[in-house]
Amino acid sequence: MKKAIAGVVLVAVLFLGYRQYDKSAALAKRYRAFAEEVLKRHYDAAAAMSDGLTAAHPAGVESAVPPAMSATLHQVATLRKVAGEWKVTAFENKFEKMDSLTTR
Repeated sequence: MKKAIAGVVLVAVLFLGYRQYDKSAALAKRYRAFAEEVLKRHYDAAAAMSDGLTAAHPAGVESAVPPAMSATLHQVATLRKVAGEWKVTAFENKFEKMDSLTTR
C-alpha cells in the first residue's frame, strides 16, 4: 500500500513539475517568436503578438547599410496573459557596448 501511495505522489509531483516547466517554456517561446518577427522586420506580425505595441513604432530598427561595428543590446520584454494567450506588453533595448568588426 505504501508503494502505491508513493507512486501516486511521485506521478503527481512529476506532473506538477512538468506543468511549471511548460509555463516557463511558453513565455520564452512567445518572446523568441516576437523577437524573430522584429528581426525579420515583420512589424505587423510582431504587433499582433503584443498588447499595446504597434507596427508603426517598431521595437528595434536597424540600418540597411552593411555594419562596420557591432552593438550589444540588453533586451527586456514584459509579457502578460491576455485572453489565454501570452502578449508582449513592453519591449526595451538597452545599449551595452559597441565593437568594431574586423575586415576580411
